[in-house]
Amino acid sequence: MTNPSVAIVILAAGESARMGLPKQLLPMRGKNLLRHTVEQAAASKAREVYVVLGFEFERIRNKLPDGRHKVVVNLQWTEGMSSSMRAGISALPETVDAAIIALCDQPFLSSRIFDSLIDAFVSSGKPIIASEFGDSIGPPVLFSRKYFSELTSLQGDAGAKKVVLDHTENVARVPFPSGSVDLDTPEDYRKFLQKDLGM
Repeated sequence: MTNPSVAIVILAAGESARMGLPKQLLPMRGKNLLRHTVEQAAASKAREVYVVLGFEFERIRNKLPDGRHKVVVNLQWTEGMSSSMRAGISALPETVDAAIIALCDQPFLSSRIFDSLIDAFVSSGKPIIASEFGDSIGPPVLFSRKYFSELTSLQGDAGAKKVVLDHTENVARVPFPSGSVDLDTPEDYRKFLQKDLGM
C-alpha cells in the first residue's frame, strides 16, 4: 500500500483518578497536554485525527485548538479504555485503511513518531506497527483495518496491546525510546517538569 489513508485516534476520555485532576489539561510548554498531542497528530501525515473525550468532555473540548480534528464523545467512558476504543474506531469512515491508537499522556509524542509508524506500515508490509521502548512495545500503535473488529470487541480496561500480543507475527516495530514516559501521577508530572523542561 503506497499511499494509505491513516487516521489517528487519541484516547482521552478518562478521569485521571491517580493524577487527581484531568491530566488532559496539565500545563506543558505553554499549552495543555492534550492540545500538544492533538497538534502533533494534525501535523503528521495522517489524513484524519479523532479525539475521544468522556470525563468533563465539555470543559476539555473547550481547551482544544481549532483545527481539522474531530471530537468523539464517549458517554460510556466509565466502562474503561475499551469503550473509548470502540467509540473512536466506530467513528472512522470506510475510506480509512489503518488507525493509530494514541494516548494523551505521553508528553514526548510528536508528528515524527506518527509519521514513522505510517512509513513503517508502507515499507514493512506488516498490518500492525507498534512503538518500541526499552524491552517493551506499546502506544502509539498502528492497526490496519483488518483488526478494527478485534479492537472494538475489547472489554473493560483492556487496551490495544492485547491485540498486538495476539498477533506478534504480524507486528513491526519503530523505536520510540521516550515512549516509556507517561504522566499518570503527580510524581510523574513533577519529574517530567524537573528533568525534561528544566523547571
